[in-house]
Amino acid sequence: MVRAGFQNHVYQTFGLRSSVERFFGYLKDRSRVFYNNINPKKTLFAPLVDFLQLFMHWYTTWR
Repeated sequence: MVRAGFQNHVYQTFGLRSSVERFFGYLKDRSRVFYNNINPKKTLFAPLVDFLQLFMHWYTTWR
């Protein structure tokens, strides 16, 4: 890392950044699963709200 110019680089396994990246990884994976069940012809925001409710239900209970 020093040769690449990162003198102050700190490797952190369990930190805030890894938690945030894990959350968005779950969001990305779940959006692939729910993508076919979202109907964009209803309204503009209803499918997004439906997806977020399903995702938060999964994230809080089934995980």
